[in-house]
This record gives sequence, structure tokens and C-alpha cells, in this order.
Amino acid sequence: MYRDINKKILKLALPSILANLTIPLVGLVDLAISGHIGDAVMISGIAIGSMLFDLLYWNFGFLRLGTSGFAAQAYGRRNLQEAVKVFMEATAAALVSALLILLLQFPLIHYIFKNVDASPEAADFARQYFLIRVWAAPAVMVLFVIRGWFIGMQNSISPMIIDIVVNGFHIACSIVLAIPLGMGIKGIALGTVAAQL
Repeated sequence: MYRDINKKILKLALPSILANLTIPLVGLVDLAISGHIGDAVMISGIAIGSMLFDLLYWNFGFLRLGTSGFAAQAYGRRNLQEAVKVFMEATAAALVSALLILLLQFPLIHYIFKNVDASPEAADFARQYFLIRVWAAPAVMVLFVIRGWFIGMQNSISPMIIDIVVNGFHIACSIVLAIPLGMGIKGIALGTVAAQL
């Protein structure tokens, strides 16, 4: 009996662990591409911008966790209609959260750079990166919901596949836009937005 439970837990946990390992890749890939371009100030700007998004999006982790909890309850009751309702309500909450981020992006960036010690050049790169990448907020919030819903529905393979596809597309887009097309930091940020969308 315990072995069966452990197998079920591992079946759900291992893909989730692998998917979660890919999440920091967004910032790391952006840093690696800026390092390839060879501008140290750009690297620091992207490092600051990535850190801001990690901190910002961490505050919305409840979308994934809450969705997975409610979806798991619906799954346990075998109530697909309720599970779909959970998904729709969580998606609405995600879109409202994203709208809030988009509406507050300028006061937020102003407040952050009043309190973050960075050179003017690094702060300028970080602003450029932030003000482009913030437009992916609706996709990021909805992806939180999608991941949480699938996990609640006892499917941890689909979120892992989503993360692998998004991160693979992110790497390709950011490299092409930043280096061959010569867009620099704007290309890196646009590649991130395109992949998340």
C-alpha cells in the first residue's frame, strides 16, 4: 500500500521538480546572451531586471498553488465541471493580476530604482528590459494557473512539457533577436515575451 502511494507521489513530483528547475532559466539565458554580446553594463542591467521579475512574480505564486489545491479537490470528487470552473476563475484572477502589474509598471519601476543601488547605465538597461518584459505578465500569470490546474488534475507531465517548450523557444527567440538581428537588450526582452506568450 505504501509503495503504491510512494509511486504515485513520485510520478507527480519528479516532473514538477524538473519543470521547476527550468524556471530560473529565463533570467540565466538572458544573462548568458548579454554576456555573449560582451557588454558588462548590459549584463548587470539584465541581472537587476531578472531579479525584479523573480521577486514580482514570486508574489503571485498563490495563483499556481491555489489553483492546484482547488483543482485537486474537484478531481478528488470526480467533478469535471467544478474543475473547469476552478480553471476559469483562476484564469480571471490571473488576468486581473496581470492588469494590475501593467497599470502599476511605471510607479513600480520608479520606486524600485529609488531603492536599488545601480549605476545610471545599468539602471537604464534594467528599465529597458523591465518595460518590455512586463508585457508578458498576462501570459506568465495564466501559465501559473495552467501549471497549477494540471498538477491539481494529477498531471504533472503537461506542465513539464509546457516549461520545456517555453524555455526552448525563449532561448531561440532571444538569441536570434539579440545577436543576428542586433537588437541587444531589447531583443533579449522581446524573445522572453514572445516565448511566454
